[in-house]
Amino acid sequence: DVTIVQSGAPAGAGVGSDAYAPEPFMPEIAPGTPYGIEGDVVVFGTHDKDSGIRSYDIGFSYIKFLPEFLVLWSPANSPYQLSKEVAGKYIFIRAVDNEGNARIATLPPHEPGFASFFLTWVLPVAVVLFVVFLFFAIFTARHKVSLK
Repeated sequence: DVTIVQSGAPAGAGVGSDAYAPEPFMPEIAPGTPYGIEGDVVVFGTHDKDSGIRSYDIGFSYIKFLPEFLVLWSPANSPYQLSKEVAGKYIFIRAVDNEGNARIATLPPHEPGFASFFLTWVLPVAVVLFVVFLFFAIFTARHKVSLK
């Protein structure tokens, strides 16, 4: 499940310049062994017919639909070694062409991490228990008042 997002053309892009984002691409998580890397890697690449690819960046977040400007981007090359710290996080790969246009592909978390478990199970259960307790407390308080 890969999500692809296209960023707009940079301000000041004139007629005849490259106003299109790089081609859509689908990064993949793979074992690093064939690349001489221990652990898992993310492999990616794309093309830009007009101006060529300038760079790739990578970012991570527990939130899938994080706005591009809130992602902490780091320069990246393929294959990129995944560390244990990114377990449970979405992986964002941004391809930027020579005119500044960008395309972002998003990969789901490749390993469940504690934060993923917490956000998926612990937090919702805690919220449900809190709501039940709150209703019980309100019901009990109202019921005691009506007995007086």
